[in-house]
Amino acid sequence: MKIQGLKNLNITVLFSAPLNHLLISQVDIVKLFQVGNPQNDLFNLVEAPGLKVLTFPNQKKDIVFESTRLSVNDKSEVEIEKSSIVEDFEKAFNISAIDKSKVVAYGFNYDFLAELENGNPSDLVGEKISKLPNITIKNVGINVSFEKDGLTHTLTLTPSAQPKVFLVHFNSHFSSSDVPSVVELKDQMLVRFKEFKEILKNL
Repeated sequence: MKIQGLKNLNITVLFSAPLNHLLISQVDIVKLFQVGNPQNDLFNLVEAPGLKVLTFPNQKKDIVFESTRLSVNDKSEVEIEKSSIVEDFEKAFNISAIDKSKVVAYGFNYDFLAELENGNPSDLVGEKISKLPNITIKNVGINVSFEKDGLTHTLTLTPSAQPKVFLVHFNSHFSSSDVPSVVELKDQMLVRFKEFKEILKNL
């Protein structure tokens, strides 16, 4: 399976207790992500109980504060090595409203389009499904969770409108109360992505 392109890159951290959204200042968050360009500094704010979302559409960035979760998304579709997502995550994670002592886990999420170059979609399912009588499998979806290197991973393949093209979601979950430095976090993100590519090569 060959990757066609990155659609979204995400870093998420989980907390053991709800965030106090009253302490999350919209003004302060916006200042962190302003770049001095009126168009790129445009933002949208969505607020609801237990939710605060700041979206910078022209920067293609989302910062999402949920009840017990902080997520930062990069939808710029640049190569992972060129993404500023780790630095953006650090900006949001270091605001005074975040209680780092409540961190229980963090992880990376990758969303791609990928094409099945060899074989047919039916090759991705087990023998019992592929050999059902009187059916022709047109497309398949896969959702599998597995452990590797002491980490929990989730891989999801969802059929797209194009034959043999899938929306692929990959998650690596670190059960840790310590979020590493920018350098180590970036390294971990790249290592997990390389692991992801190796898995796809075998599909």
